[in-house]
Amino acid sequence: LQTYVDLLLTYELMRDFPSMRRSLEAAARVQPDSPAIPILRARIALGADGNLALMRKELATVDYAPVLERLAYYEGNWDEMIRQIKRQPGWQSGGTAAAPYPSEMSLALALWFQGNQTDARKHFASAARQLEVALQQPDSAQWDQRSLLAVAYAALGKAGDARKQIDQLRACTDCITPQTRADIYNGIAMTCMLLGDHKGAIEALAMALSQPSGLTPAMARIDPAWIPLRNIPAFQQLASGIP
Repeated sequence: LQTYVDLLLTYELMRDFPSMRRSLEAAARVQPDSPAIPILRARIALGADGNLALMRKELATVDYAPVLERLAYYEGNWDEMIRQIKRQPGWQSGGTAAAPYPSEMSLALALWFQGNQTDARKHFASAARQLEVALQQPDSAQWDQRSLLAVAYAALGKAGDARKQIDQLRACTDCITPQTRADIYNGIAMTCMLLGDHKGAIEALAMALSQPSGLTPAMARIDPAWIPLRNIPAFQQLASGIP
């Protein structure tokens, strides 16, 4: 099955969803009871068409918190997203040996979109302190930490600090894979949104979508983060997938 999964993820990066569907059905014949099958079908529903109803249907028998967190995010179901985040080990300091800031950032964003900006800022501030320390350590993936820190600074009203992180992200020389570049520019887009820079957000999102990655126009079209952009023609064209 792993060979099929690797192939499926390659098709996903190429946004070749017809081939992904065909390979997935072949994988399902080999191992029909694998829990990976409905999760991969849900990924196709999201990435190909932004079809949240089908995504939810495919995940009806799945009880895997990170996947259900993602579904709740795209549905804008913030209470459910928070519940799924808190189901995961290590979402808060002391939970596990793993760094807690990624899940704390997710929790902060859910609270922010929910309208609870007071509690959101507490979590952004906590994550920012952890990220500032982490960035002092040698790490091959500092771009990921820097991207999260830019978002946290933007939410905390530290526009100058957020812009400095963006500048360093754009100057990254180690970010060579298309998926990495897509993740970086998606983070920059989120930072610009929180700074009220809609033009910068659309430009960064365009760069993210220009990379072969798991991010697709269909996902951008339904992403709650981009609701303020939906009436802007440049975003509408971007989310349509038409060059």
